[in-house]
Amino acid sequence: MSVLLRTLIALMAVTAASVANGEWEYTDKQDPFEDSDRSLISPATGMYENDEELVIIATCQFDGLNIRLGHSFMVGDSDEEVRVQMRVDENEAYGPEYWSLTSDSEGSWMPMRDVPRMIAQMRTGTRLIFRVVDPADGETLNQAVSLFGFSEALKKLSCYRNRN
Repeated sequence: MSVLLRTLIALMAVTAASVANGEWEYTDKQDPFEDSDRSLISPATGMYENDEELVIIATCQFDGLNIRLGHSFMVGDSDEEVRVQMRVDENEAYGPEYWSLTSDSEGSWMPMRDVPRMIAQMRTGTRLIFRVVDPADGETLNQAVSLFGFSEALKKLSCYRNRN
């Protein structure tokens, strides 16, 4: 079992509650030290079109609503960033843009300036495709997922509700 899959399973195991909304699931999660909301939404298991080596979540963080990709270990460029492209339905493609790697290099964060526009597209779309490329060695991961249930699940995130 990949490290990414084990991490995702462990994340789900420590949550307080999980609720399905179509093909997207809401997971209620609180930071035990800060008592802050770290809830997230993600596609239900098995809803990805390709291997689940590349996954996406929308999550509440200290700075608001974030989009994060989970993927295999990547080295990134000299700034510890990877290149990401995304497209909702037939809309114009987002990227390639550079996303910062997580501390374990098995995930990457969308720049905050891009989150509102991507969330708006995802709310009205039916299918999301995305790609991450490691500039260090050219490793490329591709994924696609249905957006059915995304809007309903998104409404459950306090960091989304509180900004609207």
